[in-house]
Amino acid sequence: MEKLRKSKKFDEKELDDVIEKLANDFKLDKKYKDHKLQGELSGFRDCHIKNDLVLLYYKTETNEIRILTLVRLGSHSQVLPRF
Repeated sequence: MEKLRKSKKFDEKELDDVIEKLANDFKLDKKYKDHKLQGELSGFRDCHIKNDLVLLYYKTETNEIRILTLVRLGSHSQVLPRF
């Protein structure tokens, strides 16, 4: 996270806004390219905070409690190295 803060392609406020929308079940703007993943990562989703800054996450629900789990944040090759 520290490396990202120092880079010019990271906007912490934008990331916070995306996480807040995800946590509150709001649909993300199309520019974030939010989508389901397939294959080994079925059940996960990713969205693009910036062109090559990807957030990997998944949501679960238990007894009417919704949980947002943030898995990884980084470049596409860091987040999805085998895909």
